[in-house]
Amino acid sequence: MHWGDFVQQTISVLIADDNSALCSSLAATFEQLPDFELAGFVDNGADALYQICSTLPDVLVLDIVMPTCDGLTLLRKLQQLKLSKSPIIFVISCFTNSHTQQETIKLGVHHYLPKPFETDTLVNAIRAVCTSRPSRVSTLLLELGVPVQVRGYDYLRSAIILSMEEPHVLQTITTILYPRLAEQFVTTPSRVERALRHAIKVTWDRLDEPTFDRFFSLPDRGLIYRKRPSNRDFIGALSAIMQGA
Repeated sequence: MHWGDFVQQTISVLIADDNSALCSSLAATFEQLPDFELAGFVDNGADALYQICSTLPDVLVLDIVMPTCDGLTLLRKLQQLKLSKSPIIFVISCFTNSHTQQETIKLGVHHYLPKPFETDTLVNAIRAVCTSRPSRVSTLLLELGVPVQVRGYDYLRSAIILSMEEPHVLQTITTILYPRLAEQFVTTPSRVERALRHAIKVTWDRLDEPTFDRFFSLPDRGLIYRKRPSNRDFIGALSAIMQGA
C-alpha cells in the first residue's frame, strides 16, 4: 500500500457559513478546481455536524457565528466524536480578537482566516496545508484515530517526520529519538516515551478491523497480529506507510 492508495487525489471540502452568497461563491470555486471536490455547503452548525459525519470531508471551512449551533459549539462536539477521519479545519470569521483565535486553536483548528478575504488566499492555504509533509502525517494520524488532544500526538507526529528524514533514529530510539523530541518540546525523554506509549495504546485499543487491515495487514508493516506494538514498531510502520514502502 502506498500513500497515494489511501489519500485522495482531490481535496474534499465542506463549507459551513450562514452567508449564502459567500457559500455559493466558494462552492463554485471549489467545483471548478481539478484538485478539489465539493462535499457540500450548509448554513448552520447542526447540518454541518451531520454532513461531517456522513461525508468525512478532508477540509471543513467553518464560520464561527451560525444559527442552530455556532462554530465553537460545533468544534467542541467534533472533539467528542470518534470519527474514522476528522477534517482539517479552516475558520473564516469576522471575529479577529486573539481570545477567539486561541480558543479555536485549542479546539483543533488548523488555520484562522479573518473576513473579508480573497478566495485565492483560502484556496492556496488549503493546498499548502494538505500537501505538506507535516500535514500528510497529520492526515494519516487522523485516519488512524490518534487523539489530537493527548500530548503524545505531537510527539508521534514529530517522531514520524524525523524518522523519515533520518531513518537511523529508530535504531537508537532511547538515546537519539526520545532526547531529540524532548529537546524540541522542552520536556524529558522519559515523558516523551510515556506520552508516546499512551497515545499508541489509546489508538490501538480503539482501532477497528477495517482500519487495521487497511494500514497494517501487509508483511512489510511488521504488525500483522493485533498485539499492541512497541513505540519503535508503531513509528516505523507509520514511517513506512508515509514513504510508500
